[in-house]
Amino acid sequence: MPVIYRKHCDYCGKYYEKSGARRFCSNECVGKYNSIRQRYENEPTKDELYDLYVNQKLGTYQIASRLHIPVSCIHRRMVRFEIQLRPQTLARKVASEQGRARVGENHPNWKGGRKYRNNGYNAVLKPEHPRAGKDRYVQEHIVVWEEAHKRFLPDDWVIHHKNGIKNDNRLQNLLGIPKNKHHSALVMQGLQERIRQLEEVLVECHTGGRHNELLLCGTP
Repeated sequence: MPVIYRKHCDYCGKYYEKSGARRFCSNECVGKYNSIRQRYENEPTKDELYDLYVNQKLGTYQIASRLHIPVSCIHRRMVRFEIQLRPQTLARKVASEQGRARVGENHPNWKGGRKYRNNGYNAVLKPEHPRAGKDRYVQEHIVVWEEAHKRFLPDDWVIHHKNGIKNDNRLQNLLGIPKNKHHSALVMQGLQERIRQLEEVLVECHTGGRHNELLLCGTP
């Protein structure tokens, strides 16, 4: 039989009977004790933390770095002191205005607001665009078509790439069509390879000095 001890709970002070070296009467008292105990000498008081986070508008990681304590400690004390966390968008905006955020132009991998997606399409940064995704980017071919036609692409329309190359967003390669007619564009699949071949010929035409010869043969 295990030995039963009668002890005082280190948090609430109640007597309890347990075996082993347990110091608390319940898991609830364990959690409350951990939330209030000071683990580091530099842990901020409520007023200090409020001033750093609310008045000076520092982020939790910056406060932790300044005080040389883990950021988890800052988060725990904010919950204890009931200091409301800023929404992520506001936090990013504040940090960006102060030149502290590694987002947008401040990010080391910034590529001018343009990126290549895994689905083969290029995307451009357009946060205010109605088609912008969660990452605030819009497919580049939509932007090119809309800027050329001075209007938004209708909701029931799609952009078709004539030569089948998804990241070839030249205006002459883009065709805006209704979704219910997009399947008919698949008929052109047999022509797509021919279009690419003609484009290669045109490149050779201008780089190889055979422009006049190709025109005489009827090749565009």
